[in-house]
This record gives sequence, structure tokens and C-alpha cells, in this order.
Amino acid sequence: MKGYLKNMVPLGLTVSLFLLGATAWMSYRTSAEQTDTAEWVTHTHIVLERLEGLLAEVLKAESSRRGFVLSKDKQFLEQFSVARSAIQKTEEELRPLTADNATQQKKLDMLEPLIEARVRLLEQSTDRLQAGDLNLRLEAVVSIAGASATRQIEAVIKEMENAEKQLLVQRNAAARNSAERMKIVLLGGTLVSIVILLGVFTLLNREVAERTRAEEDLNRFFNVSADMMCVAGTNGYFKRLNPAWEKTLGYSVAELLARPYLDFVHPDDLPATQTAAQAASAAGLASFENRYRTKQGTFRWLNWNSSPDQQRGVIYAAARDVTDRKRAEAKLVESEERFRIMVEGVKDFAIFLLDTEGRVATWNAGAQRLKGYQAEEILGKNFSCFYPQEEIDRGKPAMELRMAAESGRFEEEGWRVRKDGSKLWANVIITRLQDQSGTMLGFSKLTQDFTERKRTAENIRLLNEDLERRSLALEESNKELEAFTYSVSHDLRAPLRHVDGFSRLLLEEHGEQLDPEGKRMLERVRQGTQHMGALVDDLLNLSRVSRREVNPLVTDLNTIVEEVLTELKPTCQDRQVEFRAGRLPFAQCDPGLIRQVFANLLSNAIKFTRPRESAIIEVGQTLQDGHDVLYVRDNGVGFSMKYADKLFGVFQRLHRAEDFEGTGVGLATVQRIIQKHSGRIWVEAEIDKGAAFYFTLEGMEDTHSDNTGMAKEVRTTKG
Repeated sequence: MKGYLKNMVPLGLTVSLFLLGATAWMSYRTSAEQTDTAEWVTHTHIVLERLEGLLAEVLKAESSRRGFVLSKDKQFLEQFSVARSAIQKTEEELRPLTADNATQQKKLDMLEPLIEARVRLLEQSTDRLQAGDLNLRLEAVVSIAGASATRQIEAVIKEMENAEKQLLVQRNAAARNSAERMKIVLLGGTLVSIVILLGVFTLLNREVAERTRAEEDLNRFFNVSADMMCVAGTNGYFKRLNPAWEKTLGYSVAELLARPYLDFVHPDDLPATQTAAQAASAAGLASFENRYRTKQGTFRWLNWNSSPDQQRGVIYAAARDVTDRKRAEAKLVESEERFRIMVEGVKDFAIFLLDTEGRVATWNAGAQRLKGYQAEEILGKNFSCFYPQEEIDRGKPAMELRMAAESGRFEEEGWRVRKDGSKLWANVIITRLQDQSGTMLGFSKLTQDFTERKRTAENIRLLNEDLERRSLALEESNKELEAFTYSVSHDLRAPLRHVDGFSRLLLEEHGEQLDPEGKRMLERVRQGTQHMGALVDDLLNLSRVSRREVNPLVTDLNTIVEEVLTELKPTCQDRQVEFRAGRLPFAQCDPGLIRQVFANLLSNAIKFTRPRESAIIEVGQTLQDGHDVLYVRDNGVGFSMKYADKLFGVFQRLHRAEDFEGTGVGLATVQRIIQKHSGRIWVEAEIDKGAAFYFTLEGMEDTHSDNTGMAKEVRTTKG
């Protein structure tokens, strides 16, 4: 039944209002139709008036012409001219007035040529009369033709008038019918609305009874609410309290009702509470917080919402215990204060906040040190003052804020300006700040001074550029030197052959004519030329190696070493030489060039172990600093490591030519080949204890080595 009453009352009101609205709408429509019909009636009268006026002006034009014929008075010519203008104006008015009636438009199309012809005939006759060309016979003919035209004009106008009169009758009838409908609609709508409203009033009486019962339900809700709900009087005492008061404060309801409610308010909160009560009286609503004393003597924070009823002299209020929230807020404030103190104490970073427009809101010691501004000088100013003028003109500060607002963060390095006008290279991070709902609150800005780093980086860049220039220059010099070496070496070979050849012929064909000293000197000449030839060959080989493009192939280094040893063993048949060849890996290298590396290193090892009764030469692979390394080691005469940096230079020798032959080019060639393979070579040696040459090759496969540094598979051969 409750739902029925609640639904029927608004339904009845809705239907009643709908009917009243419909009645008003239909009345409006009927009234509009009447107005429209009245306008059309007026329109018809205007058309009739214009048609009658048109005919009258035609007749006036004729009478003016006739008066001129009879009296020759030019006043009639002026009347004729006025009539002619009136005819034209009336025709122009009739055309839009009859635009809605196609039949009238057609008749108007017939009428206009007739009137034009009649007016033209009158004008021609008048012109002849003015010229003195009076021909009675011709005048009679003109009068007869004019009368005929006038009758035609009168006939067409009469037809148009009849048509308009018929329309007038129809429109008057429509207006009467519309008025009758309006009366019926108003009467019927009003009666139905009255009936429905009577039903609604009946239902409203029942609704009042339902509301009374609903108030009882609300009272029960009042008593079970967890919030502290109350009705207080303007005399300062509570009138009604729900049980939540007793549960929260510990007082009984009777104790609370017996004392003024301000007695329970914390003394420090009394002024604010009284101000809130006055605001509620003026505005009708108040929200505030204060502390209420509990029966145990402690205080609880209450959040109030109150609304006064001035007529009844009471205040309706609800309070919620927010003590736990206030304690949490106090802890948060304390935490924020600690964070603020920490930020303000940072001196290596400028850390401050900006509002949404870019104005400085906070300022720490690091910002003061980096920027040079005191807090009172910069707070409230736009942060664009930290930028060079040309960047301000380009709108860069605003662009950075916009990017930070869109993406949440903006970071860059660039020049910034201190208070004194000096510049610093700064790393800047701008972060968007927002609340839990996503509303932007402003920005945080962190700046670090990278000026020294920038200066160092610039110095490094300049050094790198200088190094690159020097490297290019050195490379060009090396190319020129190689070209020169190749050219000189090539040109020296022919004369050296001649010297050696003629020296040999001289010894063979004329040796008996020379004394022993002469023969010895010729032998020294031949030895010098042969040494010079070997030196030229080595230089040419070094030049070829420098210019040669590396053709890398997957190569078994074991095969390379075996081939080289096979070639070198005949050179040490009369010696006790032990070759120890470990298992070597496959490598991506130029086999011809790497073969020359092993040939030069092994031939050197054979040469410098010549003083040893039992020579040991090792070839293998080991692990150094986590990388696989190839080596050639011997137990020869060795050398001092303080001269090791000269070892790979061209023509650099660490032993006397009388003790060990050589040109000083072989190791330079080895180093050049290793470098062309993106590797490196170095040596470890000690005087009279041998030497070990180590080198790496890019693209070399890994193998596993034992703790001695030698590969597990070792092949030992003796030469």
C-alpha cells in the first residue's frame, strides 16, 4: 500500500500537469491558428485593396490623358505620371502578396502585360498630342483600342478579386471552427484536471499518515546510528541524544542532558566553537571540529555538521569521532616537518617546489648556494629567472612545465643563470605533483651543478679531437713512410745485385791475383751487400704487409705451425733443439699472414737459442686475465725488459750483429700483422733465461688449458 500511495501521488500530479500542459498547448495551438487565420484574412483584404487600387490607377491614367486631350492642361500630364508610378508600385506589391497562390500568380502574369500595353498606348497618344500631331481619326481608333484593353484589365482584376473573396470566406469559416475547438479543449482539459487533482489530494492525506510512520522509523534509526546525533536547544543544553554519545564519551545520556554542552568542550576550542555556532545561525549550516571531554578526563576529537532551525529554536547536529584520524595527521605533519628539515639542509642539490604557474613556493639551502638567491628574494617569483634571456624569449621555461605536466617528468642538462649573472651547467629534473584524485598541485624541481663535469667533458672532447687529428696525421705519415720505404728498397735491389755479382766474378776470375787481405775485403763487401739485400727484402715485405688487405678464413693454427716447423728444422740439424707444440685452436684469420708470424717468431727462437746445448722451443695456448692467448717461448739468451718497448720498432735490435744476424724488421712485421687482426702482442723476457712472445687474435675459438698454462695435448719433436 505504501508503494502504491507513493507511486500514485506523483503519477496523479504528473497526469494532471500533463493534461494542463496539453490543454495549454492545444489552446496555444488553437490561438496560433486563429492568429494565423486572422492574418490570412487581413492578407486577403490587402490583396483586394491592392487590386481595386490597381484598377483605379489605370482608370485614373486614362482620365488624366482624356483631360489633357480636352484642355491641353499640363496638370493632367502630372496626374498621368503619378498614376503610372502608382500602377508600377501596386504591381510590385501584388507579386509577393500572391506568391502563395499559383493561380493568382498566373492571372498576374496575364494582367501585367495588359496594363503595360494600355499605359504604353496612353503614353504614345499623349506624346503625339504634345507634339501637335492631332488626328481625330487616329484619336478615335486609340480610344476604341484603349477601351477594349481597359475592359480586359477589368475582367482579369475581377476574376482575381472573386478568387480572393472565396479565400476570404474559407478563412473566416476556419477561424470560427478553430474558436469552437478551443472552447471544447479548455472546458474538457479543465474538468479532467480538476478530477485528477481531487484524487491527488485524497492520496496526499494518506501520504501524511505514511510520513508519520516514517518519522517513527527515523527515530529508530537515530537511536542505532554509530555517529553521535543530537538535537540541541539555543539555550545551551542538549534536548535529545542518541546512544552513541554514551558509548563514545562514557557519560550517561542523563548526565549529558543535565549540563550545558559547552562544559564538555576543551577550553582551547571554546572560541572556535562559539564562532561556528554564530556562523551556523547566520548561514544555516556549519562544519567544524573540537575536542570533547570524556568521563575518564581525556579528550576526543569530534567532527561536527550542524543546521539550526530558528523558528523552533533548536540545532540539529551530528558528530563523528575523528581522534584516530587527527593522530595520524599529526604524525604526517611531523613526518613532513622532518622531510622539510632534511630537504632544507641539503646543500649539494637545489630542491624546491613550484606552483602550477611556475612560481617558486619553497627554497632550500642547496638552492640558495647554487642560485645565489635568499629565500625572501625568490619566493613568489617565476622560475624562468634562472634561464638565459634567449631561452626565455623562446618560451623554454613554459615548454618544460608543459612537458612535465603532460608526461609527469621532464629532465635535461643545460645552462642556467645565477643571481649574479654567472652561468652554470645544470642537470634539471621537474616532476609533476598531484593529489590522490589526479588534480595537479604543482611541480618539484631538483637541480644539480654539473659545470665542472661539463668543463671536464669539454676538455676530454677537445683532447679526443686533437688525438684524432694527430692519429690521422700519424697515419698519413706512416703511409708516406711506407711508400718511401718501398720505393727506396725497390730502387736499392738492382745496384746491390750488381755489387754482389761483380764482387763474386772478381773473386772467381781474378782471385789468384789478389792477396789474402784483398780476398778478405771482397768477402766483407759481399757479406755487406747480402745483408743489405736481406734488409731490403725485409723492408719490402713489411711494406707489403702494411698495404695488404686481410683475407680472413677459418684456419687450423696447428697446420700452420707444422708447416713452419717442417721448413725450419733443416736449419738446426746439427743442434739439439726440442720443439713442444701444444694443441692450438681454429681462428678466423689470414692464413698467409699468420704463417709469417709463426715463421718469424720460431726462426727468432731458433736463432737466439743457438748458444744453448739443449734448446727448448714451445708453441701453445694459455689463459691470461680470462682471455685465450697464443705464445712462442724459448730458453735462449733473453734480454732486459727495460728495453722491451724498442723491440717492435723497425731496425731496433737488442743484440750485437756480430753475435746474432738479423735486420731488425721481423718483429715490426709481426706486430703489424697482429694489429691488422685486431689483436695485440707483448713479450716477457729475462737475460740468459729466454723470452716468451704472447699475442691474441680476434675470432679465436676457446680451448681448455691445464694449470701449467700448456694445452693438454702436447706434441714433442726434435730437430
